[in-house]
Formats: sequence, C-alpha cells, structure tokens
Amino acid sequence: ENWADISANIQSKEATINGFYFDHLGNLTAGTGHLVTAADRAKYNINVTLPGGIVKAYADLTSDEKLAIGKSGANRESNNADGGIGQGGYTINSTLKAGYTGNLTGNLTDDIATWFAADLEKASASAKKQAEEIMAAWASDDFVGVPPQITNKRMAAMLEALVDLNFNVGTSWHKDVGDKKGFKGVYEGLLTGNFRDAALNLKWQNIDATELVETTYAEENTARMNENMRLFESIIPAPAPDYM
Repeated sequence: ENWADISANIQSKEATINGFYFDHLGNLTAGTGHLVTAADRAKYNINVTLPGGIVKAYADLTSDEKLAIGKSGANRESNNADGGIGQGGYTINSTLKAGYTGNLTGNLTDDIATWFAADLEKASASAKKQAEEIMAAWASDDFVGVPPQITNKRMAAMLEALVDLNFNVGTSWHKDVGDKKGFKGVYEGLLTGNFRDAALNLKWQNIDATELVETTYAEENTARMNENMRLFESIIPAPAPDYM
C-alpha cells in the first residue's frame, strides 16, 4: 500500500488550518484535524472571547459553551494563533507560555507537521492491527461460508478506509465507548465478509429497521462516508453502487 497516497488523501479531506479552532462537537482542534491534547495546552495560553466580549481560558469553558461554538458554523474558520475571528462570534487568542521560546505570529507550521505525522502513524498502526484481526477471522476454521480471497487490491481498499476511519473518527471507531456508540456493525461486516453490510452500516444507524435513520457520521461527513462505502464495496468482485 502506498502510505504517501493515503497521507495525501487524508490531508485533502481534513484541510489544514493554521491555528486553533473548534470542531463540530466543540473539541479544540488545530492543524490537520488534530485534537488538541493536555500536553499541547501546556505549551500555549489559549483564551477564547465569546459573543458579548466575555473572555475565558479554554480550560474554563463549559461543555455547553464548547458545543455551542462547535455548532455555530465557525469550526472551519482559519483562527490564527495570534487572534483569528471566527464566524460564530468568538475569537481564539494564543501565545506561548512562559518557558517556551519562539514566535507564533499565527504560524503553527512546525507543530502542525509534527501533530499530523504522529496522528497518521497512530491511525495507520490501528488500521493495520484491525486489518490483521479481520484477515485472521477470514482464515479461521469458524468462518461461516466461503472466506474472501485476499488480493493486494482488496487489501489496499480496506486499509485506506480503515486508516481514514481511525484518523477521522478515532481508533475506537468500531467500539462503544461510554455513551458514544461505535460502528460495531461495520466491523462485524468486515470480520464476517459481509462487505455490503459493512458499507451500509456507515450510513444507517440500523440497516434492518423499517424506517432508516442516517448516522451522524453520514450527516456530517457525506462525501467521506460515500468514499469509504465505495472502498468497502470494492472488496466485493462486483461494481460498487452509487451512493450519491
């Protein structure tokens, strides 16, 4: 598999913001879809000016305030580190904390490259581990039916989709974590060789329901979902349907 192509593909889907911003769930994000960690926050003073001129440290924002900002439609505004103004009526101001040297001036280039490389490596490692588990299921004596034939083309398609899901949704995308529901139906479809079910479970909350309801992933990442559905469908030796 050409990891350089996968890297470029993810970068094109995520876009790169030269600064801090909030994603649609209100998570502080930076660069190429990087969720800002406690270690990152230890490096920067990050303050947010809310509508009405109220200034708060990011750490002091309530979960409702974060979510409101994320839902404001400003999550893709280029909020530069020296104080970019978001469309939702907020401003992010960031400076290096005492003990760090350097000049921010709205440029996080070095950090962005480091964050993306680490995030992609983590997503790729998880994707490879999941692919190994899936192939082990196919080779198991307990596999029901005719196991899928493993070809380079099929593995490349599956890995591309798995890396994207691990990067975009998180490395626990296929599990339920607390109140957050994972795509267990997708993973079960891959494990059992039911690739069409795997694809459909990306789009629908319950593919067996009388009235189909789209997943949040489908609503908010339609183009990305369509591409990953096609990748899973392409594992089947038949033309992939058009989900657009």
